[in-house]
Order: sequence, then C-alpha cells, then structure tokens
Amino acid sequence: MSGPKECFTGSFHAEIISALDLNDGTFLAAEGCFVFRLRKSDLFPVGSAPSLRVVDEKIVNDVIYNIKKNKIKKATVYLADALKLPTASKLSCKDD
Repeated sequence: MSGPKECFTGSFHAEIISALDLNDGTFLAAEGCFVFRLRKSDLFPVGSAPSLRVVDEKIVNDVIYNIKKNKIKKATVYLADALKLPTASKLSCKDD
C-alpha cells in the first residue's frame, strides 16, 4: 500500500500478527502489544473499542487447564465467569 508524502519509504510497513473481523465493516488488528480497530474499506482507524480487555495468556491457560482437569461440562460459562467476561447481549456488536 503506498504511503503519504510524509512516508519516506513510499509505503506503509506493518507486522500485523493477528486480526479479528468484527462483522460490522471493521476489524481488530494486533501488532506487537497494540490493537487497532480499522475500517475494512480503506484501513483507516475508526471508533474505539472500549469493551476490549486483554487477558494474560497464562490466566487463560490456567482456566482451560482447570476445565479439563475438573471435567467441567459448561466450559463456556465457567470460562466467562473465571475471566469475569461480560456476557450481556447489549455488549455484542452484532445485530439480531
């Protein structure tokens, strides 16, 4: 992608390691320890992600280990409770 005149190399350089489609014309792109919400059509930053919460990998792995070790049947509910994830439908970005 060609960059603006201020970009001396003539192009943008990025090392996006992961992306998540939000199904609303935007996606989250992770680069290093930063997460950006970008519009798909032109890759401009848009809006905010106030509900975005980063959970440490070790904590998630520990919860998953407990699910397997204790053979928890309602794994999704346990995971949401253990990580204190909000599950209210009003927090969803999808339209029903």
